[in-house]
Amino acid sequence: MKRKQSAKNKLKQLGIFQLKLAADALRDLVLSPISLLVTLMDIFEKNNGEHFQKLMAFGRKTDEKINLFEHFGHEDEVQTIDKLIEQMESVVKNEYQNGAMSNKAKEVMDKTLWLMKIKKDDLTSKE
Repeated sequence: MKRKQSAKNKLKQLGIFQLKLAADALRDLVLSPISLLVTLMDIFEKNNGEHFQKLMAFGRKTDEKINLFEHFGHEDEVQTIDKLIEQMESVVKNEYQNGAMSNKAKEVMDKTLWLMKIKKDDLTSKE
């Protein structure tokens, strides 16, 4: 049985998905012209597609790191966008809780948390 997600978790999930979509799109934009170049190199060098195969291997690695649709299981040593976001979130939480954050950053965090509480209160009062 699936647990009901809070609005905060749904928005976080959406944000992460949007970042992954952007990373995937950027990768595709970069790899498209490179694929043309390596194919021409393979043709002129009359090899068995060595450059293209290296590009394909690189694409598979980046696909795993982006993990757009979360279809890869990961060992601890594989750095993914999900793990990077978890690490960043942990650093921000620790700095916020320990008071190590700059005053301006703390003000932004306090305001964001306050607004999130108001939105949550508005949503729960309508139910």
